[in-house]
Amino acid sequence: MKIAVNQLADDIVHIAPSGRMDALGVEDISIPFTAAAATRKALVVVDLAQVDFLASVGLRLFFSSARALQQRGGRMALAAAQPDVGAVLDATGVAQLISIYPSLDEACAALRGGAANPI
Repeated sequence: MKIAVNQLADDIVHIAPSGRMDALGVEDISIPFTAAAATRKALVVVDLAQVDFLASVGLRLFFSSARALQQRGGRMALAAAQPDVGAVLDATGVAQLISIYPSLDEACAALRGGAANPI
């Protein structure tokens, strides 16, 4: 599993993991993901377009980072999930805690406008 972190307009942190978010994959990215998502007040969008599998360990990474981010006054949104990953997000009720958007543009617009739900 790989991860790319970029700064977008309006100080949005764009985190783009790619690969399988299973135990081995999350182990590979947990430190850089947490460093990018949870160490300061920020608007963070997690672009799931290149994630083809999401296990419970990946959900825990999202929840713990979103919680730490919220404690610092920031917000997180998930975006562009592939159908199988989207089905996991729907089945587990993630949207009750972290806002999910069908596209990166919609997620960024929601973060800029303050619409993304805090955890």
